Amino acid sequence: MKMNIEEERFKYQTDYLKKNPRACFWILQKLRDNFLDSFSQEQRVSIACSNNHSLRVKILCDYFSSPETPISLSSLISEWNEIEKKTKPFQWIDIKNKDQVYWFYMHIRRKINSNNYDFTAITDLVHMELSELYYIAHYIFDDWSSSQESKELLQIKMKKNWEQKKYRDKVKGKKVLNIYLESKVKDELKKLAKENNKTITDFVENLIQKEVKLVNERKRREENINKMNKNRRPLLGKDASFSPPEGLFNLPKKYR
Repeated sequence: MKMNIEEERFKYQTDYLKKNPRACFWILQKLRDNFLDSFSQEQRVSIACSNNHSLRVKILCDYFSSPETPISLSSLISEWNEIEKKTKPFQWIDIKNKDQVYWFYMHIRRKINSNNYDFTAITDLVHMELSELYYIAHYIFDDWSSSQESKELLQIKMKKNWEQKKYRDKVKGKKVLNIYLESKVKDELKKLAKENNKTITDFVENLIQKEVKLVNERKRREENINKMNKNRRPLLGKDASFSPPEGLFNLPKKYR
């Protein structure tokens, strides 16, 4: 059966939502914040439990399948497109990196006045999927009513702050060691590190750790040998005296 123009448009829009989780999250949150009363009781319960992308798509499809909505999906998508032009995604955030996503979320909450964003109804943040935490933080950033320049500046600063944090975490507990090496030795060190897919620092640390392990093993072997020798029973006691057989020294000279 051939679809009419409205049906084709709705299919195109729902396909768009399925492919754009960030847009889908933003649209549902805008409806939740501004038109919650237009949802049925059952839909409100679904919104409160909407902790994944597939469920959000279903809620929006059910909601906009009704002809009586206070705002059209087309207008919300158009509004989102304007926001998306001004706010590039945080492409350097690894959505599977727990430490980075938690840092991203907390940093956004600190940098942007996010008191108006209450997501406690969704779920406990501790048990929330990393992708959900990412989209919440991104929504706060996307919905931030600031200039494009301010948003871009914040993104630049955040990326720099993350790189600094990574570096601090990497060198935590480490100290600088300044040594002089012959050029040939240094070149060989670089070559060995590269062949082992390590940085020079990691390769040197690995060499030292291996040497320490060998030294400790050698010490343990020596200690075990010394302990065995100490506990070995001597053939003669320390204070034992030797008494030759009677008449041994009375033998003729040629047999002595």
